[in-house]
Amino acid sequence: MSLLFSPTQGFELPARFKTVINKCVASSAQLSEATQAITLNFRDPNYSAEQGGYHPLEVRLEKRASGWKFIYITDFCYLDFYQPELVKEVDICFASKTVRVMDRAINDFFAGQYIRDFIRNFLSYHQLGVFEVEVSCEN
Repeated sequence: MSLLFSPTQGFELPARFKTVINKCVASSAQLSEATQAITLNFRDPNYSAEQGGYHPLEVRLEKRASGWKFIYITDFCYLDFYQPELVKEVDICFASKTVRVMDRAINDFFAGQYIRDFIRNFLSYHQLGVFEVEVSCEN
């Protein structure tokens, strides 16, 4: 089953990113016509506070009458060396059309370019095969 994305999203996303999302979702046995929301988690199994690695990424989509809409894309990183914990580093919210980096808003003028660069980097990492992908569906 292929997702049909809503033509109106809060931010423009490259077709290649949508293709990656579709391929990941298509491999999920959980997806059905009743599915109303999908969360994808991309994780580097070797990522740690001590060794570094590729940051975990979470993507949330929800079904609307116009098609599937992106709700958020969130990149996590470890913060604090002594008692590390995963925190949001980059949070792209499509509903409010905001981009936050380490809890600071990015100016609208720069948000589009930031997202393009961010997604381009993610696609490069994905192509390297560094992520394990988990797809969760909600009815």
